[in-house]
Amino acid sequence: MLPVGCRVQVEVDFVLDPTQRGRTEPDLDNLIKSPVDALEGVLGVRSGTGDRTEVDNVRVDRIVASKRPAGPGEDPGARIVVCECLLG
Repeated sequence: MLPVGCRVQVEVDFVLDPTQRGRTEPDLDNLIKSPVDALEGVLGVRSGTGDRTEVDNVRVDRIVASKRPAGPGEDPGARIVVCECLLG
């Protein structure tokens, strides 16, 4: 987990299955939401959400994302890097 209250940058590199081309290729903006929402163990839980448990993704100030087809012998998936955001 990152220090409480620090601002966060998330970098995501999506590696698409070869079948995810053309009409089945996902939009990058739709790919981003689920991994960021799954970062509870890294970002912690947002306070003040009542009975719901929400990831504290309000701390995310910067997202760098890309998508590309898997290369030969490369498994589809995502590589996610979360670090403290040092933007002014």
